[in-house]
Amino acid sequence: MKPRGIDKGHETDRAAIIAQLAQTDIGVAEAHFAIASTGTFAVMSAEARPGSLTLLPPISVIIVHIDRVVPNLAAAIAAFGAETIATNRVSFITGPSRTADIEKRIVMGVHGPKTLYGAIIWPE
Repeated sequence: MKPRGIDKGHETDRAAIIAQLAQTDIGVAEAHFAIASTGTFAVMSAEARPGSLTLLPPISVIIVHIDRVVPNLAAAIAAFGAETIATNRVSFITGPSRTADIEKRIVMGVHGPKTLYGAIIWPE
């Protein structure tokens, strides 16, 4: 079964959730897939999991089940399926954003959390 995208009929609820997330210290989300070759998490937005959950809090924790670890980006895209990729917002998260544009000093978390933690759930 493929996950569903954000329900556009709940824009008011969504705005309230985003406002709350802007004041949250830690965001926790489940990734749909993790890409082993790059350490990237693929997180698809949903009504109960807006994209801002992994972007606004200064600390992001992303959890993925071991069965959803794929070898590379091509495998992740194939696992989602073309229709899902075309109709949903998917974030590929490898680590905190960084830039050296300002005075040639590296600044972390300019476009998202400053710290990223990942956890893999293994079966018993």
